[in-house]
Amino acid sequence: MSGPRIAILVPLVWMLIAALRLRDEPLSSAVRETTLLVGTYAASVYGSMTIYRLFFHPLRHFPGPVLARVSKFWHVFRLSGLQNQLLLEDLHQQYGDIVRIGMWNRTEFQC
Repeated sequence: MSGPRIAILVPLVWMLIAALRLRDEPLSSAVRETTLLVGTYAASVYGSMTIYRLFFHPLRHFPGPVLARVSKFWHVFRLSGLQNQLLLEDLHQQYGDIVRIGMWNRTEFQC
């Protein structure tokens, strides 16, 4: 649910870090090192999330496509033809009655 905020915040943080580095370094060096820093941080965060969702998540034992366990984007990309019922039917035929098609989020079930 915080995707839009993150999409705005990351470039702002990148620009702030690059601007602060410009005081001591030339432009090319500041941009390169800031990109490396922010990229390493993002890779670490998303890497740890991927490891958690694949190996430690409470729903890890339920069958389903591996990419669906990692990100909700898998479902979005598979629905280019807007045929969700056919996709879910195919998944049930392949994996059985219970299929994991995404991550469980407690906020989705609160009333």
